Amino acid sequence: MKYLTLHHIPLPSLHVMGRGVGILLLLVLTACRPQLPKGVIGEGKMERILYDYHMMQGVAENTPADTGNMETYRYELMSAVFKKHGVTEEEFEKSMTFYCSDLQRLHRIYRNLGRRFEREASAYGETQV
Repeated sequence: MKYLTLHHIPLPSLHVMGRGVGILLLLVLTACRPQLPKGVIGEGKMERILYDYHMMQGVAENTPADTGNMETYRYELMSAVFKKHGVTEEEFEKSMTFYCSDLQRLHRIYRNLGRRFEREASAYGETQV
């Protein structure tokens, strides 16, 4: 019998089981997956927000100190990120708190971010460290 794996659970393949039973089994397993709490930003959107968030942190850290009040400047940069993605600082903080308590999800987000940063650095001719 052929097996597929889904989150380390061996499942008979759809060919062997029949399409209807396989789809039902996948729906049941998907429904059992823990959902995000209300008000927590989804993984994909959180990944996009964090990309921009970290880019703006880099901008802030590489801005000469003589440009004015750095705290205000940093706050404006972060506010621009939240505005771009249509979230509030409170939603972002609540979501970060949640993801920090679910290390698998947080790891998945940052693994994807790392890959994105590597692709973009490579596109600009940067070598990996």
